Amino acid sequence: MRRPPFPPLAALLIACATACGPGAAVGQTDAPSAGVGGFVRPGAWAPLRIGAAEDASIERAVTVEVTDGDGLTLVRTVPAANGTALIQAGRAESKIRYSSENGNAAGTLRPGEDFTVLAPDERLWAAVRLPAALSRSPEDDAGPLDRPGRPVRIAAFERAEELPHIPGALSTVRTLLIEANDWPERDDFLRRYVADGGHLIVSLSATGELPDWIPLTPGAPVPLTARTALERLAKAGSGRGTAAVINRLVPASVRPLDAAEVAAADGRVLATGDGGALVAELPIGFGRATVVAASLHEPPLSGWGGLPPFLLELTRKAPGGAGPGDRASTGEMADQVYGALEADVPAGSSPGTVGVWALALLVVVGPLDYLLVHRLLNRPALTWVTLPLWLGGATALALWGTAEADPTPRRLELLDVDVAADRVRGSAWATVPAPEAGRLTVGFRPSDRFAGGVQDARLGYAAEPGATFGGLYRGGGVGLAPGGYEIAGTEARGVPLPERSAKRFRLDWTGPADGAIAGELVAEDGALGGSVSHTLPGALSDFFLVYRGRVYRPDPERAGDDGPGGTALRADGALPAGAAWRPDGPGVVRRDLRGFLTQVREVREGPEPLSRDPDDPLNLDATRRLVYTRYAARSRDFGVILPALSLYAQSGGETFTGLSNAELEGLDLSALANSGRALLFGRLDAPVTDLEATFGEPLPADGPTVTYVRAILPVEERGGAAAAAPPGGPVRLDPDAEAAPLPRRRPLGLGAE
Repeated sequence: MRRPPFPPLAALLIACATACGPGAAVGQTDAPSAGVGGFVRPGAWAPLRIGAAEDASIERAVTVEVTDGDGLTLVRTVPAANGTALIQAGRAESKIRYSSENGNAAGTLRPGEDFTVLAPDERLWAAVRLPAALSRSPEDDAGPLDRPGRPVRIAAFERAEELPHIPGALSTVRTLLIEANDWPERDDFLRRYVADGGHLIVSLSATGELPDWIPLTPGAPVPLTARTALERLAKAGSGRGTAAVINRLVPASVRPLDAAEVAAADGRVLATGDGGALVAELPIGFGRATVVAASLHEPPLSGWGGLPPFLLELTRKAPGGAGPGDRASTGEMADQVYGALEADVPAGSSPGTVGVWALALLVVVGPLDYLLVHRLLNRPALTWVTLPLWLGGATALALWGTAEADPTPRRLELLDVDVAADRVRGSAWATVPAPEAGRLTVGFRPSDRFAGGVQDARLGYAAEPGATFGGLYRGGGVGLAPGGYEIAGTEARGVPLPERSAKRFRLDWTGPADGAIAGELVAEDGALGGSVSHTLPGALSDFFLVYRGRVYRPDPERAGDDGPGGTALRADGALPAGAAWRPDGPGVVRRDLRGFLTQVREVREGPEPLSRDPDDPLNLDATRRLVYTRYAARSRDFGVILPALSLYAQSGGETFTGLSNAELEGLDLSALANSGRALLFGRLDAPVTDLEATFGEPLPADGPTVTYVRAILPVEERGGAAAAAPPGGPVRLDPDAEAAPLPRRRPLGLGAE
């Protein structure tokens, strides 16, 4: 029998195996992909992988097309490094079309087929070597980390080198899990991820070591005996006060951390035992790193049923539960922010609204016209005259009731300053109205004060995070002005807008602070002293300082008092550039943070006293309760919105505000308020961005601008550190009161000092 010729397919497989070899990267593929682990959040920045890192045929420039929230085609040419580019995703149903300049790489990625679109309430985690307890079987409806209203999706990677390395690629990842043994050789991207606001959870094996920028030295391995300390965190994270116990029959080792090193790094210890700290959290830039002194990839912790709630507790930004209140979510914080930004912008009607009014006009005009020409005038032929009169009158009435269009752009700016690293992180939003139909060109960039050292500036569109008209999750349909536009760097060109509409943009950038904020703060025996100053343009007003759960703010009525802390302020209580303010001065009001944010007041109630005589032993004291002012979810005052957004978890989160915060969760600095660093928050009366808008002719550049500054300052602790003092007693909400702008309101009741 004749032997068949060598199969070509077998030859191809052998050649492939020879080319790949044992040194090939595991888990990597040359197939194009979008997002972190295939997960994409609409409207957010995401990595686009178009080829292998060593593929020289992929040019450095890639053109990408997506559909934004308004149904417009956004075209952007972005640089590609090692086969990966950073893009802004379109709305939920948008495809991602890409092509390199030489045409060697081109294609289309489709949602649901090539990448997974995150739902509005879904959070994204990433994990290098996913622990067994976090794995999700296909038949499970919910993952191990899912909680009501807060589902979690996990992007799993076999090696840290598979994570996207380009700046901004991990911005949608809320938490990243990694073992010290899996640490990449080049970890600059991890350090930047944390410094930009990310949360890194690092577990230690018997041989793993931490990088230099996490200043902790793990001890020698010892047997894990304090398992109850870890179980206590799991019980707190479960929300039910119960959790699975760690198997006592399986031996485990732990490498305790030095509590003194944790305190020196402005961190806090979350669990102790076996001669040191078992879990510690350190602030790094605008983010944090949590170190677990045991391996999560080895038994018994790898298969521990309490591992999911344990990790959820580590991600909590504010201790002590969700906070006061019992309100279900009725919207998003982002919707309130955008509503305040465009509160006085006369918007055009949506197609649905126009259709409803047209239908109502037909329903009303038909019977009225019939009654007039057939019954009263008995002249049916006059319909040719009366019908145009009806329509003309309705049009004139609509025009008369329409407010005059104001073409002035509006801006909201957030400037975050990391004083220790002398680094800034800026976020700004601009809404540009269109007085008439046409095409818009916008240049949006940091001002000259910060433009010199800007390292990464990204301009993109900003849309509501819901399914409303113009929202990121709106399905089907087309926009009011079908067409496309281009964004190059920090400039948007040729944006088509219909009459009486508006377009919203967001600018993000980082760079050196150049001494914008300076502070020499000292905490001694629970009292915060020292000074704070700034060199920003303009004055800082309505400001307050947060340190270890306590708020320090100047009393405007004592702004001119003599002595430390009084003479530095202007008569209106603002802090001018170059002046120093002291939190231990005579004109300073202090109170607990939770009570300050929720405007708590004390109410006494209970049994009536049997005698009015205070010396009578039968005089019963009235019991007391704390009443928290209900958050004004419909307020358009940034003095109400920005403190709640900046310290969202500290105020109680969704249960207090009645709003979820998935879209702008990265701007919540609640975790830093629990660290050994201080948070300065205030309003600046000068802009930190420059906006140039042309709509046929240049639009006014001096439109309404609201600027807030948030600075993280180091604190030198001497003696006993200041202790947080959360309000006690039963918690209730006042159903009739709404929060006033902060910090203009004077302290009320309990917590004021």
